Amino acid sequence: MSHPPQDAFAAEVTDWTGIPGWFHWREGQEEAVATFQEGSTFLEVGSYLGRSLCSLADVVRSSGRDYTVIGVDTCRGSGEEG
Repeated sequence: MSHPPQDAFAAEVTDWTGIPGWFHWREGQEEAVATFQEGSTFLEVGSYLGRSLCSLADVVRSSGRDYTVIGVDTCRGSGEEG
């Protein structure tokens, strides 16, 4: 996938699975949230369109525990990868 397709968000996105991207390791996020101490901060560097960041936020919300989730991106893309 190159830069976001023109119609990447043509339809309303209702959850992280509707966001284009390469993220496919939710189980790792679930394990991290179950393992890390409540109050920990999760930092994602390079969020592209936010698929994995939104998934992590969903996992955190579902856990009922208190964490901070931060995403950092230049929003400039990086060529073919996005």
